[in-house]
Amino acid sequence: DCAAEMEFGDTADYLTSKPRAYCIGDFYNELVEAVGKENIVKHTVKLMADDGTNKIVTRDNVSILTTELYRRYREFLPAIGKPYFTATRVSAEVPGYTGSVCFVDSNGVLCWSGCGWSSGVRPFCVLNSSVLVD
Repeated sequence: DCAAEMEFGDTADYLTSKPRAYCIGDFYNELVEAVGKENIVKHTVKLMADDGTNKIVTRDNVSILTTELYRRYREFLPAIGKPYFTATRVSAEVPGYTGSVCFVDSNGVLCWSGCGWSSGVRPFCVLNSSVLVD
């Protein structure tokens, strides 16, 4: 399910987005209390836009899925009946698309819209294999 609902931000740049601030802030702190800081593995988030522009990366302890990861793990991610953001913007260069971000619709289909609307935030993290999850 989604952990929160919020606007993406003023731009489609995941690095300055509200979902990222939430994931590396409040959500990360709650996760540390539950599983311990040593059990959360920092992972690379590839921020290439849907059109292939913006080939940058960041490393976070908690993030949201990119469209690439969503496609890779789709069989394990059933539709949850509400939309949620991805970290993937539509384009970093094409006028008219630079302010758009990709999201997973309530039925599980990838879509995109402007960054100024509210949607769900579904955090993603990598845990050490020794952590038991119920």
